[in-house]
Amino acid sequence: RDKLVTGVQTCALPIFEIGLKIVEGTVLPCNYMYELSSCLYKVLNEGNPVFTAWLHDKGYCKEKKAFKLFTFSNFYFPCFRIEGDRIFVLADTAQLIVSFYPIEAIDAFVMGLFKNRQLEVGDRKSRVRFEVFNLERQAEPEFTSRMFFKTLSPMFIEEQLPETRKAILFTPARIARRIASGT
Repeated sequence: RDKLVTGVQTCALPIFEIGLKIVEGTVLPCNYMYELSSCLYKVLNEGNPVFTAWLHDKGYCKEKKAFKLFTFSNFYFPCFRIEGDRIFVLADTAQLIVSFYPIEAIDAFVMGLFKNRQLEVGDRKSRVRFEVFNLERQAEPEFTSRMFFKTLSPMFIEEQLPETRKAILFTPARIARRIASGT
């Protein structure tokens, strides 16, 4: 699974595309990511509480830093309207992408958890209930020496300076300079 790309070791994370049918409700809060995260952790917990606790509480540790090796996208709605702090879904389907740390049997685990599952996301004011109608593992990318990437959710990148052990936040401009200089 590990690939070597211009001297950088990369690891292809399994990416799952989840097709969702809207069963009930058409309005979500604009800031639904916490509720979606809670919903997904609940589903994972039903499948394997030990794995879920490890993902949520520990993840992969390097020195004193823990990395949560589980990520997910926003919902992708074919058509929607925003009014105030609410999203009005004007479609009957949605898409969600999730990715996990690549461990043995993750495919069977994820497929078993999400197949024919219902997910409910929202707050006290509005919520939407979805039913999983399609679950597909995406093909691993073929890594080449020059590639373009688009993130599905915001990234937080920092560098720890070895001499001071101080962490420096990477801004978009700093990332662009590092890429341009090849360092």
